Amino acid sequence: MRIPESACSILMKMTVARSMKARVQAHMYARVAYFIQVRSTLLRALLEACHKPGARRERIAIYNKIAPSPHVQFISVKTRCHVLLREQCLRDFRILQNAFYLVGLTLTLSLCFVMPNGLFNRDCSFYQRLKSGNIYYVYNADYPNASNGRQYCKWKAESDYRVKLSCNIFEIPWHVKCAFDSLTVKVDESVAFSYCGNDTFSVESTGKTMTIVLSTAFWSSGVKFLCELQALEEVEKDYNCRCGWKKPTKIVGGVETGVNEYPMMAGLVDPFRREVYCGASVISQRHVLTAAHCVINRDANKVGVLVGDHDLTTGADTNASRLYVADEFNIHPLYNDTSLENDIAVVTVNGIINFSEEVGPACLPFQHQSDSFAGNYVDLLGWGTTEFGGMRPDTLQKVMVSVISYQDCHRSYPNLSYGQLCTYGRNKDACQVTLLFDSGGPVLWQNPTTKREVLVGIISYGLACGDDDPAVNTRVGTYIDWILDATPGAYYCKAE
Repeated sequence: MRIPESACSILMKMTVARSMKARVQAHMYARVAYFIQVRSTLLRALLEACHKPGARRERIAIYNKIAPSPHVQFISVKTRCHVLLREQCLRDFRILQNAFYLVGLTLTLSLCFVMPNGLFNRDCSFYQRLKSGNIYYVYNADYPNASNGRQYCKWKAESDYRVKLSCNIFEIPWHVKCAFDSLTVKVDESVAFSYCGNDTFSVESTGKTMTIVLSTAFWSSGVKFLCELQALEEVEKDYNCRCGWKKPTKIVGGVETGVNEYPMMAGLVDPFRREVYCGASVISQRHVLTAAHCVINRDANKVGVLVGDHDLTTGADTNASRLYVADEFNIHPLYNDTSLENDIAVVTVNGIINFSEEVGPACLPFQHQSDSFAGNYVDLLGWGTTEFGGMRPDTLQKVMVSVISYQDCHRSYPNLSYGQLCTYGRNKDACQVTLLFDSGGPVLWQNPTTKREVLVGIISYGLACGDDDPAVNTRVGTYIDWILDATPGAYYCKAE
């Protein structure tokens, strides 16, 4: 099996400084060149063996020629094989560098890369042309160990398609706004996201390139990450479909929304009390998404679903409001009524929700299922109280809060699960303490590129309205597969 030259060539480029007689230099140059040729042959053989299925004995034999070790028989994982190979390549380079230094020559390592994900050089700059169907890896220099101190590394990936980055091992010291240590992902020429902390994430480019930059402070305690890059060959997705639109409004700032500003907003109605008791979000023409605790122990045919409304006291503010009778509740099978884990439910309405500029679905986070959204701002919507114990407003309210990392929220909620998302804004969080009002309502993130409103969370609970503790929401991305199973036949715009 031949390994592509661009992916895993091992090349040592030597530059000679005139500090000794040319004959001595030429002699040393020739000897070192021969050494490089021999070692490169062995390293390349091992690299090919790394990729060859069932070549465990071959890997062991070749590696023993390079660096005999009693532990080599345990090499079986392809990634570990690559790491050992890269380490040996760098050791060879250091030996040669010292030898050259003794005779006044300068050896420059321009490429000693053995992992199939890009180029490794002394400037820590990487480039890779992605091919559809292949997976490429981005990782810290000392992976699987952490890398300490000052680092600045840059990866650039290009493809004929959009590019997706998924980081499933991610440990970068957290600071406010990722000020000191961060992995920054540039998804187009003007939009970039910075990540830190321990939350895993995935992000997609809007075009055919993606640039990733690792920047750490010299006092950094260490970073460790392993991410996957792949080209997304998309032929089935309709990027002209609509979801997550907002209606222009004259209201700027404040807490009251414009009339039908958020077409995806819905409410669950108790017909006996004649009030909206929980929020919900339109996701298809027959389904709204809400919190499980809003519908548990209730009869579906005794709950209404209100869409297109703004002021609950009058019908004169909009002609878009419609009330549907719920037909079915689909509560997550692992919902825990005590801990409120898996606090998510799909409500199927009896009828068809007609879409318009005033009523329409939120985008579901198909492209950001693993994102933590930590550090991003989101909008919470509801008809809940604007202060703890205060009067409920008649009109739909909104509040902007920030998403905080899992580890920060875990301090307030030790039993927090990865299916939950925390938001915080002092005196700003939605009021869910009585498990009414704003509960079940949307947590919306606006995609900075498309400007679409993406439903990233469902308001679940908090210790008190707007206190010093974060509010807990259900992370919608975790439940995408379950939502699809619970809504057979529904059409979703996956453009986001």
